[in-house]
Amino acid sequence: MLDTPFLFLTSHPKGQRLTRNEVVAIYDETLTAWPDGNNIKVILRPKSDSVTPFLNANFSGMQNAMEKLRQRREIPVAATDQDNVEQAERTPNSFAGATLSQFITDQPRLRPVELDGIVASVTSMENGSYTLKMRFHLVSKQPSSLAQRFEQFLRSEQTRSLLRANGAVSLMPST
Repeated sequence: MLDTPFLFLTSHPKGQRLTRNEVVAIYDETLTAWPDGNNIKVILRPKSDSVTPFLNANFSGMQNAMEKLRQRREIPVAATDQDNVEQAERTPNSFAGATLSQFITDQPRLRPVELDGIVASVTSMENGSYTLKMRFHLVSKQPSSLAQRFEQFLRSEQTRSLLRANGAVSLMPST
């Protein structure tokens, strides 16, 4: 099991700062432009993707806002995490969500959006100042010996360090 901050990314050439209310306003189209006047272009994820219920649970009013935005056929829906980041890179003034781990490992030509005055980082997640985080689970049923060795690797200090360097924190007990 591991946690990684969830953040918003943009292809806008300047770093952006938003509040939680402004994020919802972007999705419900009451906030449609960046401060310089460039139109914000949202990249959605499918309803069945884990990001959709995550956003609904963490932002008051997000479900209705997303449903409203989904009515517009020209709004792109990215099927996978990779498609999401690639679409955001190709779209001028994009606005998309991703995990810090993906941002660090993929190194897309995008900029993180500061949320409520806080930069998403492992440290800000751990100290509780940045509260948007996604949790990933390792699930196995009657694991093979190979799967058991992989689980041991995931519990190692080497892996903990590697995960941390790539924007995540292992929640698995060390071996």
